[in-house]
Amino acid sequence: MSHRVVAENPARARRLLAQLPQGLATRAPLPPELDAVPVLRARTKESSGSSELERLRDENYALFEILEEAGREQRVRADEIRDLKNELQRAWSDEITLIAEYDEQYRELHETRVQLVTVQKRLLALGAAEAAYAPDDGGPAVPESFAEILERIEEMPRVHFTGARKITLELDDQAYGSSWVRMAWDALLALRDYADVSVDGPADGAVFRDFKQWCEDAPGGRHAISPRKVMRDESRAVKTNTVWRKERTFPVPEHVDPACRLFMGAHVRIGGGNTVAPCLHYHDAARVEHGIFIGYIGPHLTNTLT
Repeated sequence: MSHRVVAENPARARRLLAQLPQGLATRAPLPPELDAVPVLRARTKESSGSSELERLRDENYALFEILEEAGREQRVRADEIRDLKNELQRAWSDEITLIAEYDEQYRELHETRVQLVTVQKRLLALGAAEAAYAPDDGGPAVPESFAEILERIEEMPRVHFTGARKITLELDDQAYGSSWVRMAWDALLALRDYADVSVDGPADGAVFRDFKQWCEDAPGGRHAISPRKVMRDESRAVKTNTVWRKERTFPVPEHVDPACRLFMGAHVRIGGGNTVAPCLHYHDAARVEHGIFIGYIGPHLTNTLT
């Protein structure tokens, strides 16, 4: 709100400010401690003694049955409301993430268009109109499926896929597959360039701590993806859960780890920010010249939101 809105109509400003936290609180699920408390209902007072209560129950059996059924129905409805609030909370969180990603992608697109127009103007000034508006001369085509992606990974000397091919290939049968393929390919190109620069050394002497930092400040002419899509590690809840940790433990060569298996908490979100979109889990061994090991490309693995 502008200063004018607040100054001219304080009552409206107060109402708007109050609505936001109230709305968030209404939609948010209860904290686990409160959610564990069973639904309470008014019960018949037993001060007159249990015998009196038994007599009333016998005389009004049908009414007591109705009340008990109403109580069960109330508990079911409370569970349904809780589940709906949890779903709403996840959807709202995903919406915020998608809005942020859309804004970032639009800004990048706008900057790219400005650069393109600038280059075209300079070429026109130099009398190179044909070059200014020449169509793309080709280059490697973008894969059209995850099956093709797995084949193309083999052409990347410092990116190695060690995961289950069957799980990755199943993504081709799901909705949004085409956009997922493009996003996964962009991530692989960025991982390839990061591994190459980490092993060969950057021309300007810059050192990148990890893949996320690379995406935040990649050198010109190199591939990168939105840093928002790169997670450096899993949450503590995931890492301390034995089953979930095992889900994220994938094969690697013996020269990378003697056990031939490693927990890969670092991952890239493919697609939107929800738990329906797939993920790519990887181990970064580029700094020791082993490259990048991708242990998993497939549906989102189990966590606190799935």
